[in-house]
Amino acid sequence: MLNPKSERNKYLTFPVEIGVFLESGGDIHVLDLFSLVPVKYSLYGSPAAGLITRWHKSGVYGDPPHTQKYCIGILKLKLKNTTPETIEVSRSVFDSWSMHLYYGEYMIMTADMEVYSPMIARTYVWDKPPVDGMQRCRELYMARKIPTVHGSGYLMEFGVA
Repeated sequence: MLNPKSERNKYLTFPVEIGVFLESGGDIHVLDLFSLVPVKYSLYGSPAAGLITRWHKSGVYGDPPHTQKYCIGILKLKLKNTTPETIEVSRSVFDSWSMHLYYGEYMIMTADMEVYSPMIARTYVWDKPPVDGMQRCRELYMARKIPTVHGSGYLMEFGVA
């Protein structure tokens, strides 16, 4: 629950995907992708206009939870309610092409979720390490040389609860 016009930091978890890459002559080739966590999918939105998304049930934590490094990552999420009413948030959707994962002692991403109404919110993953000394993971779209547009995040139009 988010109080009107409030901000709150929470920690969530997400399944880590591991990529196997081959670097040769300056090129990077994706050989395989896998996860040590079973893959689940869900439909976000209506069957006519919704999206198939990777689904992961996460607890909501006030402090970073302890996780298995190569199985589960930590998402530091800053939630901001811009409305004059209390909003219940029970889901968040992130654009996989703009996710920036960092590693060190653990795997982590930092993101914002700005709630505009019970139906509309924008999520954005930051492209900076949350702790100095962390290394950025290789990003799949860069290895596949797929041109993408970054920086706009994901507009959730089918509800946050």
